[in-house]
Amino acid sequence: MYRTLITLLVLFVPYLLLQAQSIFSAAENGIGLRQYTTSVRGAGLGGTGLALTDSASLNAYNIASWRKINNTKINLSLRYHQSTTEIAVKNQSQSFSSSTANFNGLQLGIPIQKKKWIFGISVSPYAVTKFSYILKYQTGDINYEENVFYEGNIARSQINLIWSPNARWGIAASLNYFFGAIEDRYYILFNDNPQLSDDYYKIEYRFRGPGIGASFDFNPVDPWVLGAFIDFKPRINYSRISVSPINLEEQTYQDKTTFPVFAGLGSSYRFLTTWTFSADVVYQDWSEGLQLDQEVQNLQEYGQIGIGLEHSHSREKTRKFLKKFDSRIGFSYSKTGYIFNSRSINEYMLHAGFGFPFFQGQARLDLAFIAGIRGNKDETIVEEKFIKTLISVSAGELWFQKER
Repeated sequence: MYRTLITLLVLFVPYLLLQAQSIFSAAENGIGLRQYTTSVRGAGLGGTGLALTDSASLNAYNIASWRKINNTKINLSLRYHQSTTEIAVKNQSQSFSSSTANFNGLQLGIPIQKKKWIFGISVSPYAVTKFSYILKYQTGDINYEENVFYEGNIARSQINLIWSPNARWGIAASLNYFFGAIEDRYYILFNDNPQLSDDYYKIEYRFRGPGIGASFDFNPVDPWVLGAFIDFKPRINYSRISVSPINLEEQTYQDKTTFPVFAGLGSSYRFLTTWTFSADVVYQDWSEGLQLDQEVQNLQEYGQIGIGLEHSHSREKTRKFLKKFDSRIGFSYSKTGYIFNSRSINEYMLHAGFGFPFFQGQARLDLAFIAGIRGNKDETIVEEKFIKTLISVSAGELWFQKER
């Protein structure tokens, strides 16, 4: 499939119109590229964040860290992705660029008993795929075009309950629900010849199902924090709905599947008052899950390792605004979980970010910038260079608790 696709792209690239987040997001039997972000603050810190002490923003994966908030918090984030893909086959090289914008997450935390019990909800993208192209052909006097679209996403929503038995510990339980759909559409259009019939098919893959998760936040000594999470295998209802000229009515196939266990561990250490070092590792074995219509051959372990450093400035009222923001930098390495041309597809990324507190530090605007490279054209035929920009706003107010 891939070699045929790449050959077509190279041979017909002069007639090609293409829109893509990543060519790897359309991997056969996959669900797109994983969208893992603990927070926009963490995205600027090498994709870390599981063990970051934070009372202004809510973590998307270590829910137990929400115990540090002082009042009701809401956190909204967005993502912009721009990539350049280069394809090299038989000493020929072609490139194209694309960009997409996505919702990146929403979290709401409500203290029921301050510093003791927190209730919350959250939703974030779990995997995203967006790949499409149009190829135009001419055979004799016949002109026609081939249109391929592979688009969709899967989201992860949660209902969370956090308990903090003392100042050192936080434990959270989460009821997860995964939902989303991916569409595979194919059209052959004979625009200039009404005597020939167009051909098409559409297949929609739907995913729905619950699961459970847990996380913890531990502060063994004041400068040092540990954080971790685990999402156990959910029970996913999987539907494949297809339409074609042969079967004009929808044909539905239903089955059960699951996503692999997803887990991560992080650590942070604060030193010299204003500096914080952060490190995370996450892991998920896609070869052990997502068994759909047939045995999957092109999936393997997904994982990410990241490190980051943050410098926090003083929040004193006498300080000027430009001396109050936080600055961040980091590096990460990731395995996408896909095999392409018999090779693993890996990512290398540089991270930078800034945090701008306001409302006396109770709210914050966070920005993160990620530049990376995915794949290797010398080994996998395809190489992608990308830039991601993430932005989030965190704000809050007092709910349900009497002021004293």
